[in-house]
Amino acid sequence: MTQTFKVEHFKGIDNVQINASHGDLIIIAGKNGSGKSSFIDGITELFDSRGVRITPKPIKDGESKAVATFTDEALDVKLTRTWTKDDGGKLEMQSLDGAKYVKPAEALAGLTGGLIFDPVKFLNMDEKTQREELL
Repeated sequence: MTQTFKVEHFKGIDNVQINASHGDLIIIAGKNGSGKSSFIDGITELFDSRGVRITPKPIKDGESKAVATFTDEALDVKLTRTWTKDDGGKLEMQSLDGAKYVKPAEALAGLTGGLIFDPVKFLNMDEKTQREELL
């Protein structure tokens, strides 16, 4: 069973897709300015069940929309967030046979516990604050 993470026209990147099997370790590496943070930011916002726009300008210059998707064969789910010029990112969730979830934010919150984890922010916290955040 595979998982696919894909981000298109988000911040500084055109199109990045990562395919993985469950249990795979994924390392994202590259030169400065190559889109590592843009990719991570797109996936972070995709999994935000609250729909809070974290990135002030998510759409790449010259594009009309940005899209982030996550597909998981084991969970039989495809999650998509699409940003256009005038919104904070529309969230859609469907099973792989195409049936749509009526309340995608609630379904996503059920899968993730409704939490967003920013690893950079976490690493910049002192040990006490990290512990509190984990608890």
